[in-house]
Amino acid sequence: GLPFPLERLPGRRALQGETEPAVTVRFRIYATGEERWAVIRAFPIVDASGRVLYTVNVWQDATAQQQAEADQRFLAEAGEVLSTSLDIEATLVTIARLAVPRFADWCAVHLVRADGVVSQIAVAHIDPEQVSWALKLQEDYPTDPGADRGVSKVVRTGLPELMPEVTDEMLVAAASGPEHLAMLRRVGLTSAIVVPMIAREGVVGAITFVAAESGRRFDERDLEKARDLARRAALAVENARLYDAERAARLIAEGAQVQFRALFEGVPDAILAVDAGGRFVEANAAAGHLLGYELGELLTMHLRDIVPESSAADIPFTVVADPEDLRVEGELLRKDGALASVEIWSRQLALPGGAVRIAVVRDISARIEADQIREEVLTAISHDLRNPLSSIKLHAQSLQRLIRRGAAPDPKRLDDGLGAIDAMTTRVAFLLEDIVEIARERGEGGIPFDPEPTDLVVLAQRCAEEVRTAASHELRVESTVPSLVGQWDTRGIERVVLNLLTNAVKYSPAGGAVTLHIERIEAEDPPRARIVVADDGIGVPAVDLPSIFERYRRGRNVGQIAGTGMGLTGAKQIVERHGGSIAMTSTEGQGTQVTVELPIDGVMG
Repeated sequence: GLPFPLERLPGRRALQGETEPAVTVRFRIYATGEERWAVIRAFPIVDASGRVLYTVNVWQDATAQQQAEADQRFLAEAGEVLSTSLDIEATLVTIARLAVPRFADWCAVHLVRADGVVSQIAVAHIDPEQVSWALKLQEDYPTDPGADRGVSKVVRTGLPELMPEVTDEMLVAAASGPEHLAMLRRVGLTSAIVVPMIAREGVVGAITFVAAESGRRFDERDLEKARDLARRAALAVENARLYDAERAARLIAEGAQVQFRALFEGVPDAILAVDAGGRFVEANAAAGHLLGYELGELLTMHLRDIVPESSAADIPFTVVADPEDLRVEGELLRKDGALASVEIWSRQLALPGGAVRIAVVRDISARIEADQIREEVLTAISHDLRNPLSSIKLHAQSLQRLIRRGAAPDPKRLDDGLGAIDAMTTRVAFLLEDIVEIARERGEGGIPFDPEPTDLVVLAQRCAEEVRTAASHELRVESTVPSLVGQWDTRGIERVVLNLLTNAVKYSPAGGAVTLHIERIEAEDPPRARIVVADDGIGVPAVDLPSIFERYRRGRNVGQIAGTGMGLTGAKQIVERHGGSIAMTSTEGQGTQVTVELPIDGVMG
């Protein structure tokens, strides 16, 4: 503090007849450099007239009391700093600065890192240049981990060190060489304390207090104060590390949760987890979509809410004593009351919170429907193949008997028989094409596409003639142009036309006219060719028209008329590969018209 004015001393003021209360002053003993505190009081001695003759000054030592109060203030401030931040390194830097010069001329803090290395994280002095010099000294002469004195020993043993007087012999022993010794002597060390910071896990660091230019000498009372501060600092270090560990664990857990959720939601199949009580404890968005519920709704539901009684015995959702893996097919009840055909893979898991059964649920409704349709198609194809093959065989055997008898065959009968064989062979060829389509649907192969210059008028007439030989219908070919050449896949377009003509004949069981119309449309850009096939047959119900080009779809009014439901699907694919379009208009009981438009010059593939 500031020098105390002599005129304000109680004795001086008492001699002037003034009343002065006791004052507390701090002073230093020159011989030892020790700071002391005293309370000074003055008692005036007066004569009979009341004149002050002299004063009696009483000095009462208050050093212990002042030091105790200062210690309490220092520790209170340090405790507040340590308790208000979880950035432990920044906090310990503040503590080091707080100790200078109130407790020491120098203060340094070392921490034990996770790898066991002791690192200096703070050094404080009232002169910033001195701090820079000390940091350079630490960099050039790092702490020796095996030293038998100082920070290394304190950290290693957990025992404090009090050096009331730092002798030159101590500096010589601590120095690593003459230059280092000169630097240590430059500091002018007089006394030092090194105390460990001990937490529940062990020694976490050390705090060093050094007296130099002040000439102070540390004693046991100073050591106790230093140990008190170190205990508080150790607790702060431990709390900060626990917080860091908890935060790191939380971040890892949150990251794992995010990753788990992303994987969980990224699975296209439904995933459901059920606890021992039969309640859903987890589900993904696919499960909600499959069952028609929001995710929040599912997690408030019970297993019995989605398992119909008819499937209760088969659905492997429940937690059981025998945690075997199960795989079954069954039905689940949707929110709208519909049943969803599903395939379920189920496994029981033992989790810390109890056993759960997790199930991967795949919607197989489309697959079952497709399998049923394929079965029906293959049955129909088998039936349709058997009839024409039987007819071919019968006609062939009949002609063969005529020849074996040696009789001259009747030309008309021979022509009729061969015509029937030819027509039945064409029908078999179409059925075989359908079988190939089914195989291609399941395999990796594609339908050939080889565009070449093709005369659509010639192609139409050829197809009509082929169908006409096996039909009793009136089949007309009309064309607004004598020739219409475009860049098309001949075999594909031929198949389209044959399919449309065959359908027109097949679905006109009572006979009637079938018209194949060809025209060139110049108004389109680019120019297009139009094919229209019209009949007076049974037509297609309006309800079936939107899906009539889908695979295996047929009008519900076909009755016993054989067919696979694949012809129009194949025709649509071929037309669209050419960049064209196909459409149907129909009135049930009155007939059907199918219109195909193809770019004349465009080639897609």
